[in-house]
Amino acid sequence: SNATTLHYISNSDYIREGNLVLMDAGVRFGGYCSDMTRTFPVGCKFSPSQRDLYQLVLDVQKQCLNKCVHGNSFVTLEETAANVMTRGLLDLKLLKGSLDDNIIEKNYRTFFPHSIGHHLGIDVHDTPSIASNVPFQDGMCITVEPGLYIPDSPEFPKEFRGTGIRIEDDVLFDDKISIVLTSAVKEIEDIEQLACFS
Repeated sequence: SNATTLHYISNSDYIREGNLVLMDAGVRFGGYCSDMTRTFPVGCKFSPSQRDLYQLVLDVQKQCLNKCVHGNSFVTLEETAANVMTRGLLDLKLLKGSLDDNIIEKNYRTFFPHSIGHHLGIDVHDTPSIASNVPFQDGMCITVEPGLYIPDSPEFPKEFRGTGIRIEDDVLFDDKISIVLTSAVKEIEDIEQLACFS
């Protein structure tokens, strides 16, 4: 449940079988920063509920990565994330009502309270003065990091409570294309295989 706290830094809890580990990390190389996040199960497998939530976050990320093209902006990514996330939350019965009403009311923000990403550069959260509607262009580097954080509250299904999942990759815009710079595995089967191997 510590993963439901953005940037939990106490790091004093025990990791137990059946938990998830959310690791947000980065390195600096040649004066530039990177930022990536992966979530993986302790033990070999995601539980069915963890798998459902993880797959939703991964689906949101993949759709947003497809929108990382020159001329689009963070506004495009936010709209995409809102749509895909809300559909998934309705499917999982974490939201009720219509898709349109939930998007208009931004009800997904209960579970996804942060933005879809940020610029990267000399600092991890570089150039915060760039507006979210500025189109992506050559030389820009951004993160794409959807997340789901289910409060540990009786109003939500027990199997989902206290779960936090985020997947973050870095994207470079160069020569009229976008390149995902992050290479760590993120497909469920690959993560489970790696978790079992360790």
